[in-house]
Amino acid sequence: MFGLDLRDALASLGWAVVLAFVFLQALYFRGFLIESDLVLLFLGSALVGAIVADVEMLVLIFISAMSLAAFIVYFCLYLPVVLGLVIAGGALEEGVIVMIFRSVFPFAIVLILFGGFFGTYIGERLNLR
Repeated sequence: MFGLDLRDALASLGWAVVLAFVFLQALYFRGFLIESDLVLLFLGSALVGAIVADVEMLVLIFISAMSLAAFIVYFCLYLPVVLGLVIAGGALEEGVIVMIFRSVFPFAIVLILFGGFFGTYIGERLNLR
């Protein structure tokens, strides 16, 4: 069905790392995304889209990258509890989940997907694949 090669796997992993980096630095330092964060998300997504240059594969990579990025962000925000620096509680865990979803949905996720589609269009036009 989908032929996932090394380039696509690395694109998915790289996209997840870029997404997690932008979300974590925004959430740790400001608590919300600003315009420069959104530009970084769009440009990173466009780069991955240009590398992949296939819409079907981009959707598959988008789903895997967003899932991995969400896990990385959740783990890093919940890390103080894992290390025992903060007493665990249900409210803290719910607060972490709410913070992640407020920063990602709906605008950022649409922008990320649109950036990927834009990059795919550019990659197909320039025959980068």
